[in-house]
Amino acid sequence: MLQAALSEGKALQLKKEPLDVHELIIELADATEMKIGPGGALHRELKAARTMISGDAFHLRNAVSNLLDNAVKYSGHHPDITVSTESNAMGLFIRVADKGIGIDKAHQELIFDKFFRVPHGNVHNVKGFGLGLSYVKEIVEKHRGSIKVSSKPGEGSVFSVYLPFEGE
Repeated sequence: MLQAALSEGKALQLKKEPLDVHELIIELADATEMKIGPGGALHRELKAARTMISGDAFHLRNAVSNLLDNAVKYSGHHPDITVSTESNAMGLFIRVADKGIGIDKAHQELIFDKFFRVPHGNVHNVKGFGLGLSYVKEIVEKHRGSIKVSSKPGEGSVFSVYLPFEGE
């Protein structure tokens, strides 16, 4: 699906509708908890006062799901993940934080490029094609938003997504 969405020459079309971001996150967090298993944890800090945006539910669900899946994949045997939200007058912030392996500063700007995969030495248990974060960035930007990462090797990563409210 990601390959189709990212194929060259095809414009991704959004089908925007009123969307409650907290409902979407709760649904995805429930599914993610099933993947984490015993010894791990997913914390929810849904503090946004305003949670309705105009968005494409299908693509935003896939984007947030990708961030949560990555947090699980790159956190080892006992993931400790926090998904949080905040809002201000202009928009909504979604953060997915983990205490996993982290990303070296030299690779942080490249992780949103198509096909880029952070080299992890002898780690072979994480599969992928380097399309997920590129897709997330494309979806966020098509919603007039932005995404950034803050990370330190050995300490984990925080992915921060900003989505503006419609017309603001």
